[in-house]
Amino acid sequence: MDTGVYIRIGEDNDSIYNMSSKKGNRSDVHKDLFDINKLSELKNYPTSLWKMKSNDFEDLFKHGWEATNATLKFNSPSIMKKNN
Repeated sequence: MDTGVYIRIGEDNDSIYNMSSKKGNRSDVHKDLFDINKLSELKNYPTSLWKMKSNDFEDLFKHGWEATNATLKFNSPSIMKKNN
């Protein structure tokens, strides 16, 4: 039974796949949206109360979606099949 997963930002899809426990179908996940340098930048994005730039928000949002999608498809493929 799938009970949950931990979503890590700052990792590319290959790293997420290699860390996954169930090894869902690698071809189910598209090519990474960002290169490793951009992923490192997003991973280390500062937490502050200052207004975030819209481009930074969009990149963090896209990467968050991408990391969640890859993590769920690789670790909980049964959940993803139910919801597609």
